[in-house]
Amino acid sequence: MSDSLNPEQWVDSYGDVLFRYALSRVQDRNLAEDLVQETLLAAIQTKDKFAQKSSQKTWLIGILKHKVLDYYRNKYKRAEFETGDDVSEELEKLYFGEKDHWQYSPQAWSSPEAALSDKDFWVVLNECLQGLPSHMADLFLLQAYENLSAEQLCKVFDIQTTNNVWVTLSRARMRLRHCLENRWFDNQ
Repeated sequence: MSDSLNPEQWVDSYGDVLFRYALSRVQDRNLAEDLVQETLLAAIQTKDKFAQKSSQKTWLIGILKHKVLDYYRNKYKRAEFETGDDVSEELEKLYFGEKDHWQYSPQAWSSPEAALSDKDFWVVLNECLQGLPSHMADLFLLQAYENLSAEQLCKVFDIQTTNNVWVTLSRARMRLRHCLENRWFDNQ
């Protein structure tokens, strides 16, 4: 172990970044704090194995990523994972015609980059995510932030088929789009 590897400085140096990373993936402050704490404990226990092929920050985020995936894996172990819901089916009828063609075009983003840099947009997006069923929000967040494949998501969420993943993601995106159109675009 290198002398520069000092666990006593990790909270001051990386605590905020780790917390923001965890919070963006689990949307729960207390859970994010717990995951960061578990990450730091795991890092302390395995610090002698740190090969220093990356920065300490990258190494800690890698551990945290695994803690987040473990959390979801345990949360959805043997859980019934349903793809359908009445709200999503209503939105499908609103947005798509009988031949699966758009009958209601998405509102144009004047500037996606501007929205992404607007703190108010992130507040609305988080509120929209909170409005989703938890399995949809969790699946969407992991796919969007971690860019996991359908096969990887099946393993994490204990889903039997990749088709269920794609259907659930499609419905989550549709509900998010509807929420954003009503709560963000209509207020711009």
